[in-house]
Amino acid sequence: MIEKFTETLHNQAQSFLNQVFKDLKSTSINIDEFELDHICYRVETNERYQELKIIMQEISNLISENIISNRAISTFKLNQPIEYQDRDIWVIEIPAPKEGSFYTEGFEHAEFVINQELHSFMSLYPDVEFNTKSITKAINPEISLKLRNTKIKFHEMSLERVCQIEDQQ
Repeated sequence: MIEKFTETLHNQAQSFLNQVFKDLKSTSINIDEFELDHICYRVETNERYQELKIIMQEISNLISENIISNRAISTFKLNQPIEYQDRDIWVIEIPAPKEGSFYTEGFEHAEFVINQELHSFMSLYPDVEFNTKSITKAINPEISLKLRNTKIKFHEMSLERVCQIEDQQ
């Protein structure tokens, strides 16, 4: 069962990332130099969230589980990365569903760590309409971009580092 889940996870990640990079080509954003830090896998129910937490611990280490926006979010570091083109993705984030919200199970967004301040990054792409509602977050501010079929977020710090900081508080 674990091998089948791992294979399915990797196959779904490949399809999702193909779409992410295809969607990104419709923008002027150059992400070649940025780390693809992690990808987010959504679930429909709290029961599925608990089930996946157990399964994921067979193929990864639980880095962190915190309550954020009134629901649990688990962050896992894979034992073997998801390889995509010249990138290795080691981290998967799995949030429990928010109460009152519906999510289809599967990968929802990819997050990149950029090598500059968010405002500076946005100024390079004046033609792109970034969502900045989370740019003032105290820990790990972000900007995001909803594209045709995917969502991309940009941060200044890796999720693994954010988890370390949160665990120290």
